[in-house]
Amino acid sequence: MQPTLIIMTNHMSGHFLRHHIEGQYWQYREPYLPKFFSSAAEAMGLSHAHRLLDIGCGGGAVAFGFAPFVGSIIGVDIDERALAVARTEAERSNLKVDFIRGGPEDLPDHLAPIDVVTIGRALAYLPREATLARFERLVSPGGHVLICETTTHDGLSGSWAVAYRLTRRRWAKDQPRFPRPQVFMDGSPFLFKTAVAMRRSRQVSVEDLVLRTLAFAPTTPDILGPKTEAFLQDVRDAISPDAVDGMLTEVIQTSGSIFQRKG
Repeated sequence: MQPTLIIMTNHMSGHFLRHHIEGQYWQYREPYLPKFFSSAAEAMGLSHAHRLLDIGCGGGAVAFGFAPFVGSIIGVDIDERALAVARTEAERSNLKVDFIRGGPEDLPDHLAPIDVVTIGRALAYLPREATLARFERLVSPGGHVLICETTTHDGLSGSWAVAYRLTRRRWAKDQPRFPRPQVFMDGSPFLFKTAVAMRRSRQVSVEDLVLRTLAFAPTTPDILGPKTEAFLQDVRDAISPDAVDGMLTEVIQTSGSIFQRKG
């Protein structure tokens, strides 16, 4: 059973809100846009004959997004809590996905051949040399590596998005540095093929954005500890002035860089 975090927050109205979160902070993250998956699948020529390996699968957003376009999926993550969320979602969606706990350097040779490897938000946490060495052994000739992300487009979302990011940074410790995909793949047998990007505007609540901060590695409750409540209130205070009836306009951008193995 996953631990339950109960957060008592003082809302602007003076009322208290209580959030019960069972380790599933991923549900508040920016969603991957559905059109991105179909466009990327087309660019890589994916079919039900292909096998996909999702590195750092987390709650399964990338793996599940590609499920209609491939024949089989393997999800890999070092966090058992994330895998538990992914397994539950796979069962709920009636998707057959094999999950492995570990990092890319732990993957056995018998998983080969893999036709496409996907990496979402995990790039900053992967050991580059060990990861690329595994890709060389597992990915078939002509196979692909897709490095993707989905984020809030600060410039198009408005001033609240900048305040949101800056407030998180003030509280964050050991901010991860995400290398550019081309830099990460440099020197490997995988050559840049093309980029895919999608944008969509949507309405999102202040409270969902506040809870989203707990999904970022530098500001999880495990890291913040007793400061979690004060941190959430600081974020709320930073973005609420721009809200209308508790809602903000957010522009989501999902993008990916596709690399193809020589041969």
